[in-house]
Amino acid sequence: MCKRNLRYDVFMMGKKDNSQRAHLPVEQYRKSIGKSEYKRNKKELKRVKGTAEARKSSTGYRDSFLVLMSVFAVFCIIYAILYFQISS
Repeated sequence: MCKRNLRYDVFMMGKKDNSQRAHLPVEQYRKSIGKSEYKRNKKELKRVKGTAEARKSSTGYRDSFLVLMSVFAVFCIIYAILYFQISS
């Protein structure tokens, strides 16, 4: 019975320490900094995701443009080769 009360007192003592610590101005300041940092990180993450999504959706246009330009370049090279062979 004595051991049981001792454990309870030790347990409650830790709780009292913890509750007093939460009301210290330094702890409140740290909490506010943590919250603002979390909000800032969340905004940054949303911005990065938005740019990645925009890049991902525009990839189709960019890829099709590159394919068209490569086909155009091949036709220009073939035309130049044939032009120089005929004109010689």
